[in-house]
Amino acid sequence: MLVIENGAFALFGSFAFNGLVYHKVDSTDMLVASSIRSFWQEKQTSNTVYKPYITDDTVGVQFYSSTPNGGLVIDTKGGKSTLVGDMNLNFNAGYRPTFLKGAYTWKKGAWRDF
Repeated sequence: MLVIENGAFALFGSFAFNGLVYHKVDSTDMLVASSIRSFWQEKQTSNTVYKPYITDDTVGVQFYSSTPNGGLVIDTKGGKSTLVGDMNLNFNAGYRPTFLKGAYTWKKGAWRDF
């Protein structure tokens, strides 16, 4: 499991990862929000591949040719994450650290119930 907590997430290149990537940002923390904004402002003033995708609320820009096999969780309320590139949507629950074989139950009120 790769956890990026309260930080900017910039990725460029091939990304083969047999696990779960979790990007979590608490935008209500002013120190965190200011630090991330400063990071992206620096990238916006230089000639980088990220420049066209940066806005005031950017927290992540990811360029890659595949996704992590255990899933990608983007928990950045109030922030924007941009994914650029070819995405492999194959999912293998066995690559998640919390995988419990045969322990799934349906929770009432989930999107499928609508």
